[in-house]
Amino acid sequence: MTRLKGFTLISALAIYLLVAFVWIYKTGVLASVLPPELNRSLAIGARGEDVRALQEFLASDPALYPEGYATGYFGTLTKRAVERFQSRNGIEAVGIVGPKTKAALVKIRNILLNPSVLPSATPTPSPTVTAEPSPSPTPTPTPTPTPDPLSLIRTGSGTAAINEVIKIGAAEFWYVAQDASKGRGYLAPPPSGNAADVANMSAVKTV
Repeated sequence: MTRLKGFTLISALAIYLLVAFVWIYKTGVLASVLPPELNRSLAIGARGEDVRALQEFLASDPALYPEGYATGYFGTLTKRAVERFQSRNGIEAVGIVGPKTKAALVKIRNILLNPSVLPSATPTPSPTVTAEPSPSPTPTPTPTPTPDPLSLIRTGSGTAAINEVIKIGAAEFWYVAQDASKGRGYLAPPPSGNAADVANMSAVKTV
């Protein structure tokens, strides 16, 4: 467990240093020289210790102020160094230390004095996976039931002799027996499925 905690602390420190390096590279803070606390705007022709402090800060990064002169006089070289600093920090490169440039210097100063305010790395959001909708099942059509021929029988008048063919709707049946006590008759398909083949057929009745 102790080794795991030690590894976690080392990993966190490595991430912190990486973030600090990236931030330092973007802002141009490559040394521990603090930016000056400026109470006025600076431009070409300005003189004073605040100009000298600004030049010393800019000279801490040769990429910003390769000449590195800290004379206390704001000349052309200092103007170019300020323009490089502004470009690196997303400020319009005008070469004048105005409100936006002073705010950037204050931010860098605060971070150097209190590293805990170092901007944290923004995590990359995980892509949202949208599940494809499942296709709706195709409903199976309900088969239409075939009506029982007997359900088509309707009572009617008249008599039918045994072995006669009775036509019920479009279907033909052979009247094969009867039960007078129950008032019923019994039907069956013709022997060959064709009424013409029924022997002794004397009449066709519709019930």
